[in-house]
Amino acid sequence: RCVVGTYNVCAQRAWFHLALSFLGKVNVTDPHVRELLPNTKLHSYPTKGRVFLYDVDQMSDTNDSRALEFRQGLQKFLFLRNPLPPLLWFKPMRKNWSNATVELYNSRKINICDTEHDQVRNVLLKAAVNASRWIRTIFLPHPDVHVAARDSFLEILQAWEFDPCNTGSFHRASDSVECVRNGCFMVTNRTATKST
Repeated sequence: RCVVGTYNVCAQRAWFHLALSFLGKVNVTDPHVRELLPNTKLHSYPTKGRVFLYDVDQMSDTNDSRALEFRQGLQKFLFLRNPLPPLLWFKPMRKNWSNATVELYNSRKINICDTEHDQVRNVLLKAAVNASRWIRTIFLPHPDVHVAARDSFLEILQAWEFDPCNTGSFHRASDSVECVRNGCFMVTNRTATKST
């Protein structure tokens, strides 16, 4: 949960699918829709607007054909006549930060793969797996939801199901993920296999 003193950083912010559920494209009272959403009070109001969904990695894709496909999809969504030029990407950072501010900024960075962060990484992994599955199976099929470079987008969502610190840890769509204090478990046919 997001609480005071966390510098606005908390695992709850990884619930991307919860935010998407508020856009009114799915019936949040449907148990199938709620299955992968966090257990929280949901409200959603149907909207007529279209949704363009993308992952930020798509905007900085170095593969020319995928980048072109993304720009063409965005152009089509926006009803633009002229092609979009290659997108510019830069890492935002104030140029006038003092050395002390930069030091403080760097001191707050963590390596999520350090064992001291296993518990939070497991919470984030569970959120990522659920978000990936919910977006792919519940949200994307809606006719008002659009993506560009669909195959690339789906690959990115699939990658959310990997533990970045353990390349051998992939959770199949048929598995459920249970995260407890000492790790995440893939549960298949009532058997559990520790994944972290």
